Amino acid sequence: MDQGINKGVMIMKKILLIACALCCASTSYAESPWLVKLGVSDVVPKRDGGTLAGMQASSSNDVQFTPSVEYAFNPALSAELLLAAPLGHNVTLNGIRVVKLKELPPTLSLKYRFPAIQGIQPYFGLGVNYTMFWDEKTEGPVVGSKLNAINSLGMAGLIGAEYRIPKSPFGIAVDIRYIDIVSKVKLDGNKIGDLTINPWVLGAGVTYRF
Repeated sequence: MDQGINKGVMIMKKILLIACALCCASTSYAESPWLVKLGVSDVVPKRDGGTLAGMQASSSNDVQFTPSVEYAFNPALSAELLLAAPLGHNVTLNGIRVVKLKELPPTLSLKYRFPAIQGIQPYFGLGVNYTMFWDEKTEGPVVGSKLNAINSLGMAGLIGAEYRIPKSPFGIAVDIRYIDIVSKVKLDGNKIGDLTINPWVLGAGVTYRF
């Protein structure tokens, strides 16, 4: 296990420990503390994707299924684990497609929920993201070469709102996230630069408390 993975595991453990401490310290919570969201997100990478081999990199958007699980310690504070179906990006250099790769970006966040106004509850959160890359398939001028995108560890932030349907466990949530995803890239074992994805993630979904 490399240093990046170790660091990511340590940070996630710290957040989980904080969450457990808050859970133990919290008072009784009237409604169920568990919430699941089934949603879809549009992952929009930063336009300037960094420099690889001296050329301008860029990554394509992807829309995917993004479920999440959330536990509320009290009406205001909760922890959320955002998951996703594998995302795919086409990476170009100076406009020429050179690789297609997949990523899986689980994100663990602590969220603060404001009091609801007419059923609408705004929230914001901060957390940590660990993105795993695999299945890098080279194309065009580098076809046949071995490209390796190193896993990424970074911070994440979000703002959003949920509409709670009256007298129902269901709701509708929308949010926007910014995730720090930067991968060191190697071509045939030689480092050629950093691929900066740093996406805005625009999400919407149906929530359910149980």
